[in-house]
Amino acid sequence: CRERALERLIRSEYKRCGLTPEKYLPMPTFDPKRIRLTPGLELLEQLQAGAILARPAIERLDGGQVLFVDGRRDPVDVIIAATGYHIDMPFMAPDVVEISADTMWLYRHVFPPNRPGLAFIGFCTVGAAAPPAYEMQARWVAAVLAGRVRRPSVAEMQANVDQRRADCAAGRAQPMKLYMPAYTENLAREIGAYPQFWRHPTLLPQLIFGPMLAAHYRLDWPGKSHTALDTTR
Repeated sequence: CRERALERLIRSEYKRCGLTPEKYLPMPTFDPKRIRLTPGLELLEQLQAGAILARPAIERLDGGQVLFVDGRRDPVDVIIAATGYHIDMPFMAPDVVEISADTMWLYRHVFPPNRPGLAFIGFCTVGAAAPPAYEMQARWVAAVLAGRVRRPSVAEMQANVDQRRADCAAGRAQPMKLYMPAYTENLAREIGAYPQFWRHPTLLPQLIFGPMLAAHYRLDWPGKSHTALDTTR
């Protein structure tokens, strides 16, 4: 239900900016389980102004031109291949954590099952704002290491990783991707930092429909911040 509501909000924003399927074909397919990009208003503004032109997939290069699958051609000076990066930890023994095909199989993207005292922060991709997710990971790890949150057993962590492997193999998930906001919400509930909506009635629209902010999880204890209310507004 929340995914459908988010899709409607994104498509309505595209329409408001005049970015209709008639003007930009094909329009991006909204798939919250597969999308790897983080949409931003700056991108929409640049598209609306014509500073950035939307194009479909490249069919081939022809001299100094690019031929797209829809038959259009554009002259180009430079092609930037945004291929990402490789995970490489030469300082760590291979049996400490499994790394294969730029994937780390970690419990909830943090704990290697065979090394429960070791934690990795930020080794994931986020289809939304990344800092709130990384901050929540750090707060959750601190709570686990301090004994305020129960440390899962090795068997529980391995079962979670095995299930995610199966989901990825079936095409239901991506190995390194977090699914927001469910991920941060679940961690926030475990450490007791999930916002109590009834205490902040004026913030309901922002909390339910607004962008994901780290300040949302600083409104109530633990980790409450007196500046979080102003940041959230």
